[in-house]
Amino acid sequence: MNIKSSCRAALWAASLAPGMALAAPAAPFFFYDQSDDFINAMVARISDESADQGLHVTFNDARSDAGLQSDELHRDQSPSILVVNPVAASNSEESLLLAKELSIPVIFFNRPPEEGMLDQYDKAWYVGVEPRKAGIYQAHLMISYMQDRDGWDRNKNGMLDIVLIKGEHSHVDTVSRTSAFKQAMALTNNELNIIAEAYCDWDRDKAREFFRTTVSSLGLKDVEAVICNNDAMALGVLDMLKERGPLPGYGSNGYIPVIGVDGIDEALEAVAGQRMAGTVMQSPRIYARALVGLALQLLEGGEIDDSALGAVVSDDRFVEIPYEVVDRQRAQEMVKENSRR
Repeated sequence: MNIKSSCRAALWAASLAPGMALAAPAAPFFFYDQSDDFINAMVARISDESADQGLHVTFNDARSDAGLQSDELHRDQSPSILVVNPVAASNSEESLLLAKELSIPVIFFNRPPEEGMLDQYDKAWYVGVEPRKAGIYQAHLMISYMQDRDGWDRNKNGMLDIVLIKGEHSHVDTVSRTSAFKQAMALTNNELNIIAEAYCDWDRDKAREFFRTTVSSLGLKDVEAVICNNDAMALGVLDMLKERGPLPGYGSNGYIPVIGVDGIDEALEAVAGQRMAGTVMQSPRIYARALVGLALQLLEGGEIDDSALGAVVSDDRFVEIPYEVVDRQRAQEMVKENSRR
């Protein structure tokens, strides 16, 4: 806990009558699935940040089960706030209705509610990213890779031949990241040719097996890059490539360029070691600071602004977490920073 937090706690304690104890503000967090690599990283950061800021938190893991999350939402009979990473649209609607019924704030995060839902309740907030930006930044990484390597068009067909591995079907991040990447690449003079694509539900094992099947069917000679909607799936591709060993004609390390999204630690290490071409980071640390800070401000009636949360607060109760493009140099810096902690 920092000095400011310690002083605040001491002042609260001093204001109490002898023998009294002051309960810390409390917030239940509801996660769609803690086995998700990015969500798992967020859980660790939220634990640290809540201890630092003085918020008592409880964690609920729905394990991708909408029915289980529904049960978890109704388990606490007197919550002061709901902080929800919804499994499905039905959970978003249920959370909003419950918050309205209890007249308490609700914060959605990482997975946005349906469009227009925040307008239905003035105590409803969303903390997350602008998903289109991830696809645009992936295109920036891909273009930079191509500019640095004259031999990227290995089969000399004048096109960038890629495998595209997507998240959940109809998920807003899947749709936005994918379409934005395609549109950004279309603005360049390089024609994009998608030779294989599939929905792999953000899952490392599914991506590995899809890529294995793709390679068995098409071979590797025409695969010039793999674009993944998140890092877990990118790491699944790397798992499969590692099984095959270094590939001739793919640069000094023998790996196909693979680009992901999230910036989880294992992906940062892969980018730093040139096993991945890059990733687009949505920092779990910044996410955690914004979530915990927003929950505290809503519970305590504090001012909600950019400086308080470390993220951009819009008039429509959207707290935007910034993305960061992570190439090899930036990844190496981040890995060194993480090793010092």
